[in-house]
Amino acid sequence: MNKAMLLTFFIFTGCSKYKIITNEELQQAFVINSSANFKGYFYNGTDKEFHYFTSKWSYITDKHFKISSENMEIDKQYIFSFEKTELEISLSTRDNSQLFGQTKFCKLYIEK
Repeated sequence: MNKAMLLTFFIFTGCSKYKIITNEELQQAFVINSSANFKGYFYNGTDKEFHYFTSKWSYITDKHFKISSENMEIDKQYIFSFEKTELEISLSTRDNSQLFGQTKFCKLYIEK
């Protein structure tokens, strides 16, 4: 299989695992979660239309979702790729927390 066909395959199969978060669902996209199984939110990158995220869990399946670029501002974007560039983000601030991005409902900070 040549590289172009392989890339097309991954685009149509890989990105489909990311659930689109609609404008109506945006308020519940990032919530403070105190479950012992919750590992955190991770930013996976951005393409022309969406910002990609994963919420990771210890004993249940990770959840993958994407938010329209129009509904979320991100200070420094990374190109979305299947090599999984990940940046852990949080709803809470710590000393010297760097702002990652924001929606109309919340601000997100880079975990260090």
